Amino acid sequence: MPLIYQGQINTKTIRSLNRALKIGKSTLDSICNVGRLDLRYAWQTTDNWEPCDELLPPDFDGYWMDVAAHADPELVLQCSKWISEMKGGSISLLSLKNDAEAEISISLKDVGPERYDDQRFEARFSHQTKRRRVRTQALNHPGVMSKGRKASCAARALSAYESLDPMIDGIKPGLVPWLETSGHDVDPKWLQVTPQTGKSWFPEIHSVPHARPISDLELKALVMEQCLTGLSLDTEVGADDLAEHVWRTWTSGLDKLDVVIIRCMGKRSELLNLLDQLDLYHFHPHQNEHMYGVSTLHYETPLSESLIDQLTENPRVNDAVVDWDVRWSGLEFNLDDQPANRIGRSDSSYLIRTASAKTVDRLVVSVELDDPRDAAFRSLRRQLASGFGDALSQEAAWEFD
Repeated sequence: MPLIYQGQINTKTIRSLNRALKIGKSTLDSICNVGRLDLRYAWQTTDNWEPCDELLPPDFDGYWMDVAAHADPELVLQCSKWISEMKGGSISLLSLKNDAEAEISISLKDVGPERYDDQRFEARFSHQTKRRRVRTQALNHPGVMSKGRKASCAARALSAYESLDPMIDGIKPGLVPWLETSGHDVDPKWLQVTPQTGKSWFPEIHSVPHARPISDLELKALVMEQCLTGLSLDTEVGADDLAEHVWRTWTSGLDKLDVVIIRCMGKRSELLNLLDQLDLYHFHPHQNEHMYGVSTLHYETPLSESLIDQLTENPRVNDAVVDWDVRWSGLEFNLDDQPANRIGRSDSSYLIRTASAKTVDRLVVSVELDDPRDAAFRSLRRQLASGFGDALSQEAAWEFD
């Protein structure tokens, strides 16, 4: 059972990525060995990819993009194939129908280009990256939901719940008992609407996956203002066919398609080829602009420190950066008067990232020690306090996971 510390260390804003690298290196060099150093960049153009391509290995597949495109019929059909082929992110179909905006999304294989403080990058949560998630939900909308909006959300969610029947091996609980058991307060009138059935956006025939026990599925209700506005389904490892079938089925709850959002990772050539097939929408429903970036954390082989320096010192790479993250992971601590193998390499990391006009950091230390009275634990706390401050020397700041 690991002992864990996690929290913010530095409350001051760090003015640049290079400065963040220097601070992290000087702090960590005195207390531990670093297993891996990673960078994440985000830009509003693909122009910055070119200087990265000149420096990174030829097989580097950590380029990413998050873009919105017009939902042309041909593109929608192509998405039905891409959900099996692409990796690292998600694909969503959106209807922007006035007062009935909705989204049906499916996660792709592997974790996407998330900010580096996402918990899925920690080993203890790595199982989440192997699951596929399908969601039907209302798009965020300012103000109180109208009655018409609530009715359309509830009708789509009820239809999605009923559609799961042939995919579950066993008895699926009724909707009302399930919501009550889940602790949701839903106004009964929104459960009496007629389930919404739209059109099939995928006329080609897909085989129906074999039914799974309900224990293999993690189903959650999405509730706003006492109205059932959507569902979220997580499938177990190996149930990709089920997740993809559910996504195709739930999209029938949209009677109009306006936008496809594609968030994925790959080689630069692959993403450029993909962009050539898209007619980008005039805005992105989830963010200010279409985004493009690079994440070295997704590349299997750690980049050398000298290559990291070349990236951060190249003005063409660092021009017009919207966001950056830097992460040191695989930390191996130096313990005073204790054998090196008492803790060894742990699931520990330190990161610094931008957050609008500021920067935030986060230290996660997870070590396999069963007894907080162990001399190795006291030695570790002293070492960490010398680099990160006295808060880490307090036993009360740690907890068992």
